[in-house]
Amino acid sequence: MNKDIFKICFTGVMLALAVVLSVFCQIRLFGDIRLDLSYMVIVVMCYAYGALVGGMFATGVALFNSAFFSSYGVSVSWMAANVIIGMITGLVLHYIKVKKTWLKIVIDLSAIIVSCAIGLLFTKTIIECNLYNIPFEVKIIKNLVAFGSDTALMIVGYFVLLPVYKRFVEKKLEQKTSN
Repeated sequence: MNKDIFKICFTGVMLALAVVLSVFCQIRLFGDIRLDLSYMVIVVMCYAYGALVGGMFATGVALFNSAFFSSYGVSVSWMAANVIIGMITGLVLHYIKVKKTWLKIVIDLSAIIVSCAIGLLFTKTIIECNLYNIPFEVKIIKNLVAFGSDTALMIVGYFVLLPVYKRFVEKKLEQKTSN
């Protein structure tokens, strides 16, 4: 199997994993706020493919979840937040290379936290306040919970799924290139 076919298959597997995690492994906190384990997969896709694919994948997760699980329908604000989350995280995780392991971890985790803050606390809150005339004080509290849960799950994905990707998938791709 050549490298391009392998990457297409890997993307399909990650997409299927995100759907399974979204459908079967969500924990409702309150309202439409849930612990959605597919956020762990977003980190792997951002690391593997960068900003563009990371942004598209994160937006697809938001579209799927809001279309099938939201009582309000498709959420433009959530998709806008996920574009930002995927693009910033993908940009930093994929393209910034640092020799010191601890520094790379600090930079990567900072990117995850900052991207979730910009996406969920700023973008999502502003869009929803303007679209639905919700007071900022009310909306920011709900989005703080979303920020905390999504950020935590992305960090868990960074420490749990990303090492699996690095150990098995990157090694497989390196073998393909060396052959």
